[in-house]
Amino acid sequence: MSVARSFIPGNRCAVDKTMEETFMRHAKSHGGAGGGGFGVSGVLSNHDAYQRWVRTTHARSQYVNTTLNMADMLTDSQSGTMHRDLRPAEILKSEKCVRKAKEAVESFINPFIVDDKDKLISLSSGAAATEIIATDVLGAEKSGKEAQKAFIKDRLEKNENFFEPVKRMNLRTLGDMNKKMKVTTANNKVVQYKQQGNIAFQLFVKSQSQGLQLDMKKLMTYPLTPVPYSIGTADGFLAKTEKSKSFQYLTKECEDAPVPSAESTLVVYDGNAYFYYLNEIPANFSLICNKIFGMMSTTTDAVFSTDMYTPNSVKSMERERRGCSEKLIVKGASTKKPPDWKQFLTNDDNKTQFINLLCKTWSNHSYANKLLGRKVIIICEGAAYQLTSEDGQSTAKMEIETLCSSQEETDSRVVLYCMYGKDKGYEYIRIKSPDSDVFFILLHYALTLPNVVILFDTGTGNKQRLINITELAEGYTQNHFTALMCLHAYTRCDTTSAFKGIGKIKPLKTLQKTPKFAAVLCRLGETWDITEDLLDELEEFTCAIYGRARVHKVNELRYIRIQELCAKEDQPHPSKNVDLGSLPPCIRSLEQHVRRVNYQVGIWKRAHIAEPDIPDVKVDHGWEVKDGKLEPLWYTGDVLPQELIDIAGEPLQSHDDVDSDDSETLYQLTDVLDQFSVQSSGESTDSDLD
Repeated sequence: MSVARSFIPGNRCAVDKTMEETFMRHAKSHGGAGGGGFGVSGVLSNHDAYQRWVRTTHARSQYVNTTLNMADMLTDSQSGTMHRDLRPAEILKSEKCVRKAKEAVESFINPFIVDDKDKLISLSSGAAATEIIATDVLGAEKSGKEAQKAFIKDRLEKNENFFEPVKRMNLRTLGDMNKKMKVTTANNKVVQYKQQGNIAFQLFVKSQSQGLQLDMKKLMTYPLTPVPYSIGTADGFLAKTEKSKSFQYLTKECEDAPVPSAESTLVVYDGNAYFYYLNEIPANFSLICNKIFGMMSTTTDAVFSTDMYTPNSVKSMERERRGCSEKLIVKGASTKKPPDWKQFLTNDDNKTQFINLLCKTWSNHSYANKLLGRKVIIICEGAAYQLTSEDGQSTAKMEIETLCSSQEETDSRVVLYCMYGKDKGYEYIRIKSPDSDVFFILLHYALTLPNVVILFDTGTGNKQRLINITELAEGYTQNHFTALMCLHAYTRCDTTSAFKGIGKIKPLKTLQKTPKFAAVLCRLGETWDITEDLLDELEEFTCAIYGRARVHKVNELRYIRIQELCAKEDQPHPSKNVDLGSLPPCIRSLEQHVRRVNYQVGIWKRAHIAEPDIPDVKVDHGWEVKDGKLEPLWYTGDVLPQELIDIAGEPLQSHDDVDSDDSETLYQLTDVLDQFSVQSSGESTDSDLD
């Protein structure tokens, strides 16, 4: 009798168990368990074969064990002396899985880092809940306890109406923030369709149980939800990812540049970022202005740049997501500080007042000694004012017309500051900003700014980096950096969406692996229109970043992915919970995403122009105005096939009317149809609900 024993420390098995496992492993045939005379099950079905198998098992086991021993595969081999998970190949595989999991987690936005900790924040979008919803959610436990006491008092103690239905409390939840829209059935019924999970897919399953053989490929050409989960959140905001990951990936091998001398450097400060850096807020606005001035270098010339705030700006949605506080009146420098500084900054009017006050305060003669021997340029509502002092007693204020610009953000004005510094003879331009958008814009323009060194200063504390943009650009072509800037916008900036589950690194690696897409991305922003061939090529690129380079159409990829996720014998399986966010957007949704990206890249490619001719964002650029606010236009056309809309408007069939085979499916769909409410046929079908 031969016994296969493990030489792995700590993995000794009982002798009888080892003998049995050795017997079964070495003696059974290669056919495996099953019928037809293969394996143990097949042997047991034939008495003669069973007798032969029993009487020769020990011999065959001996032969196998001896053969393995002769092949040096038992005692001294690596497989016989260590766990499988400790083999080098398995270690590399495990490390790769850990890296992927780490990258996925790090690509998420930390939902607990918020400016206003007094508001209830949605984890999915980072948006603040309305006051009504916050009251209901935070008071749900109290309301439940009150309802419990009322039930005990009115029903148990009085012994009356115990079996009567309990009235629903109808408390609002964060789910009530989800987007809704109206669709019309063939019978002219108006149905309210709410953003809720995978309702469309489950309606499709129900349609098949009713004999409507809809084509799954056709279904995948529709958005299916009011907001596509792949590029948006349920409450209608742009999907986000950690956009600085691409900057970290590209600069991880870069060494920090040495700090240049003060006399040869122009430092550009992202003023709005410094507003948020402010801690330990002083007692009044005069002291606040003084503290912010003190945060700048005391020896170098500086440009303190602030944003403009215009109605229907493409940044308005991001600002709405962060919340909006009440407008406060800042009468002057002696005005007391607001109760909550960061809440004060969430209101655009408040920031505009403060920027004007900052410009006025720094122009006072009291700042003359701080301006002696240096120049400070402050940007206020698009105008540029240079502050200087020749004697340390009086302050001179002069407007610089070459720096006046209609560009809304500091991001798109930094190129003008670099051009100004180059013309004035500075050797170094040092841009201090936490925004990775600035990094990619500077990369795009680095080769067009000779004879000056561009430095990007970002981060704080031990995470501070000083990247030499000019040195980084050496040895590469203009198309390379243009493609990186366009890719940054395509995979998420403040005005464009991320692709859910894709992040920033995967598209970068796809671009490195397939250089042909660089030429495609470079075409973004050249004109304000999207051509059909550009959309087709970007559609192919989108399939590639989803890991399917051989598929060129997103609708086709959506069909392939839905088959992989929930198909069983080529039929959708109703018990599967499908995450529609794991699918790429349909072509109609992708087109609007491309239009938003093209508009933003078009602005960046005109950052060197002080007064660029930028078209109205509301016309064919992926945005629309609803209820006076600028919102993404997620798609054009119908959200669902008409057949599914008609099913949504039908009353639910009771379980008593169907066979037992169908009852389970209909039971699972009961809660789905509760998300629809049928309204009168006279209501409008064009506008979304509040």
